[in-house]
Formats: sequence, structure tokens, C-alpha cells
Amino acid sequence: MRTVQWMIILAVCLAPLSAGSQTQSKITDVQGAGEKKGPGDTAWIKAVKEMAVAKGDSLKTGDASSMDVTLDPLSSFRIKEKTTIEVASLLDESKLPDGTVEKLININLLNGEIISKLEKLPRETRFTITGPVAVAGALGTVFSMSVAGDGNATTVAVMESKATVTSIGDPDKSATVGTFQRVDVAPWKIAKIRATGMGVLSEKILGKEKIEEAITSITIQSEATVLPNMSITDKKERDDAAKEKADLLARSKLYRDICAMKIDPQTSVRDLLLKNGSMCERLMKAISEAKSEVSADEAGAKAKVTITLKEVETALGAKIPGIRMTVKEITEPEYSKNFKAMARVTTKRAAKVDAYRRLAERIYGTVIDTKTTMKDFCIKDDRITTTVEGIVQGAHELAWRYYSDGSVAVDLEAPGAQVSAEVTKIAGDILGKNYLSAPDVIEVSSFDELKSIMGN
Repeated sequence: MRTVQWMIILAVCLAPLSAGSQTQSKITDVQGAGEKKGPGDTAWIKAVKEMAVAKGDSLKTGDASSMDVTLDPLSSFRIKEKTTIEVASLLDESKLPDGTVEKLININLLNGEIISKLEKLPRETRFTITGPVAVAGALGTVFSMSVAGDGNATTVAVMESKATVTSIGDPDKSATVGTFQRVDVAPWKIAKIRATGMGVLSEKILGKEKIEEAITSITIQSEATVLPNMSITDKKERDDAAKEKADLLARSKLYRDICAMKIDPQTSVRDLLLKNGSMCERLMKAISEAKSEVSADEAGAKAKVTITLKEVETALGAKIPGIRMTVKEITEPEYSKNFKAMARVTTKRAAKVDAYRRLAERIYGTVIDTKTTMKDFCIKDDRITTTVEGIVQGAHELAWRYYSDGSVAVDLEAPGAQVSAEVTKIAGDILGKNYLSAPDVIEVSSFDELKSIMGN
């Protein structure tokens, strides 16, 4: 999992306790290597189920490990692999200006990732996670927060209900993250703004002779390979871990490819998912249930995941008109062999134009404050629009992908440092300290992790 080099404070305000009652926080599950250290202690001890968790305790997990901690019967969190936390406070009372008393739990997340599960809490409670660059707050929800290896770039993903994410150092800059959505926050100097565009061959260019499959037999496929984790000494455990990761990676790639597909020239599947959480859940569920072929040997694990076009369209409740044959990623030489040069040139151009438009939309969607995005400033000053267009045209091409149906996709990236520097020259310091993205759809990995803790 992604590692963290900074402290995150997880503040959970539970329902007020009745007089004389106490809630026992404890470890309810340990998978793999887990350890605990008391306040002031220098030595770590093995963490086991039913072990109490108190203020000042530290907990950590190793590679391919996890630990579940229950705060009360309705609230818990999962510590993912390679994670270290410190319990800074447990049920400490905090009095608001109006006299209302809240009970707080503060947890410092030193590295790794936490997934939190809370039932809907009374009005007197609140839930916040404070990281190096962002604060996430919610009232009864299931969500995760992770910080990248640089110790700053933060992602918040929501599975249920919603959360508000605010940039630290920019108190007026916040975004509401809905069900099956995520946002990214990072200092402008390290922020990366990305978008994917797809080009689809027209029937005229593709040629009718290429369209051979009946609509009911069309499938979308994805493959992935993962190297074995040699730190796991038991061969079966090592193979199982590699197969699990390969399967997840294949499903993630499948989801990525489906999200880029076009409903019409201006609308992708991702656009639909962002507007409809229920549709996103249905598609995620269909992908999680898609047929998978997984194998492992000394070299690692391989996974192939296949879903039918009909299953995808049923989940979406919409047709994907551009799909006329089975879709799977192929190499550029294979693409050149299967399709004429004109098809390749035309489709790559269409993919890049689409990516330019989508990258510009991501930049325009940058949150300035609670009610304002960069797009609002563009209306006031068209020089910002010109600047963004220039940044987009010079964006870095991260990767090209070629598919068996003749479609092509490209990933573009614009550096946040350039966006901040060039916009600041024109409009002054409107962007603040950190980049806060507009909400986007969650990834398959987040869906699987958040769904697993909801079932506990």
C-alpha cells in the first residue's frame, strides 16, 4: 500500500456516553505482522486480538498485514499494511462555543493508510482526519485516507455518505466528496494533474470486414502480472498474495479502460459515473464479479479478467455504441499490423484532442474556495484561459495504450508547479498553498477495501 511520511490525526467524536459508562477500544483482528507499544515504552510487543487500545498507545503493521481496531460497537478503523499510528486521545471531551460537549478520539497516522467505518452519529459528533496537507470531516461514513510516499500528496475516497475535505493553510478551500468519489490534495510544487483521452475508430475507417462478432459475444478483457513478494517465506502464502494483487491489478486496468470508453463524442463512461453513485456501484460490482483466470509460479502471478459488453451496459443502463468487437490491450506493433496507418494516425489524434479537453476540465475544476473553482476566474479574466490552454498543449504524455477494437487511449499530465506559477503571474495568489482537485470517481482498489470493511 502507499506509505506515509507524515502525521495524520484521525479525530472521531462518538455519541456521548451515559453517566459512568465506558467504551473499551480494542484490537479485533490481526492479519500478518502487527505490534503495539505503550506510551513511554521503547519496545514493541506482538499485537493480538482482544488487546485493549488506550490513549498514548502506538500500533503498527508489517508488509502484507492489517489490523482492525474497534472504537465502540458501531465504529472502527482498519490499519492497512506498512502503517504506524499513535492514539493521541480517546474520548477526550471538547466543549464548543455554544456549550455542547463532544467526545473526541485523536489518532496520529505516521505512515500507511487507514480505512474508517462509522455509523451515522448524533448531531453532537463529528469525524475528522488531519494530514499534512488536508483535513477530512464526515458525519457517519465509510472512507479512507492515504498519503503518498512523498509524505504530502493525499487522497480521500468515500464509499458511503459524504465527507468534506479542506486544504491545510487554505481554510476557505474545501470540497464535498460524495459516495463513490475521491479527491486529491497536494502542495502545488509536487501536484500532478492528469487526464485520459480516447479515440475510437469509425466504422468507415475500421472497415466492415473487421466487424465480425455478434453483440452478445463481445467481451472486454484485461491482463496483469505481479512479481512475487520474496519476504513472504511460505510459498503458498506468497503465491496467494501475488495472485490476489494480480487479480486486483487486472480488475483496476479493466475499470480504467471501461471508464475511458465513449457514450457519445463528448461523454465518457467516467462522466456518467461521476454524476451517478448508484451506477458506479453497479459497475464496480460487475467488475468484482467478472470472470478471472489467475495462476502463479516462481516468476510471479498472472491474471486475466473478462467481462461481457452486455454486463457493462446493464450496469450502466446505457449503450456504449463505439464497441463492435472484443476489447483488450495490445502492443503498438500488433495494432500497426491489424490496422492501416490512416486508422492509427486518425485515432491517436482523436485520443489526444479528447485528452486535451479533459485535462483542461480537470485544471478548470481546481478548487479555489468553497464556492469557487478556477473556471470562475476564467470568466473574469480570459488570460487565465489562454494560460491553461498553453499548459495543456505542453502536457507530458505519460502513456499510450492500443486496443484490439482499434481504439487508442493516452494519459496526459500537467505539473502543478507550472499551473501555480503561471496562473499566479496573472491573477496573484488565488491558488493558495495546495492543489485540491474536483471530485473524481473512486478506483477499484478503494472500492474493494472500503467494501470489505463495510461487511465487518
